[in-house]
Amino acid sequence: MAGPYTPGGPAPYPSQITGGPPRIQTPDARDADLGALSKIWIAALASLVGSVAGIAASVGFVSTVYYVLTHLASRSALSLSVAVLAIVLGLTVAGFAITIVAFWFFRMGFLEVRRVDNGFYRSPTWPLVGIFGLILLALGVVVILFVFGGFWGGVALVLIGAILLLIGYIGMMVAIWRLGNRYGDSLFKIGAVLLIIPGVALVGQILVLLAASNTQTRLRRRSGVGFAAAPPMLTPPPPPPR
Repeated sequence: MAGPYTPGGPAPYPSQITGGPPRIQTPDARDADLGALSKIWIAALASLVGSVAGIAASVGFVSTVYYVLTHLASRSALSLSVAVLAIVLGLTVAGFAITIVAFWFFRMGFLEVRRVDNGFYRSPTWPLVGIFGLILLALGVVVILFVFGGFWGGVALVLIGAILLLIGYIGMMVAIWRLGNRYGDSLFKIGAVLLIIPGVALVGQILVLLAASNTQTRLRRRSGVGFAAAPPMLTPPPPPPR
């Protein structure tokens, strides 16, 4: 146990929250953290729903193409394919819209936590970059499919959108990793890593959702305190004048 502070001696360190990394306990940070975690939870849930919609649309599209190719002479195949493709289009649009909502709530969550932790200073920018990328990507696809003579313009929009989306997405994953450092929950870190790996991103979204829920529960059990950024190394104050 550290001894009492004496002039010229080392400055006392703030108390730590049991079970996590060193953090200052402040009542102001508690409200910001709860607000941030609530928005991160919504973002993770929306991201999960959007991914499921996207997967369902992809499976429906591939299945429809396969069915049509194997039943070329069947009129029922054509009518069925039109109906299924309409559902696929609806799922695609819904997944796109829900994904934008997810990015927006990630941004709002990072804005909340930035109020009490300067380590998240740039974090709200990345979801916004991702949203711009998604919009340009979708616009490019529309131009390619429906604008006569706009193929190369649409391709350019798709490429720019994809680059922006990738930059924003990676930035978001780094911010989610930092949530693990801040709240002492490794599920955030594992989820951030899995979100980058194709094929298991769905598992990463579930882990981020669980991490946000678990951290909210832990924080609500503490009365009047929250998390804050780890303090910088404190230097001893100068000795009193003689």
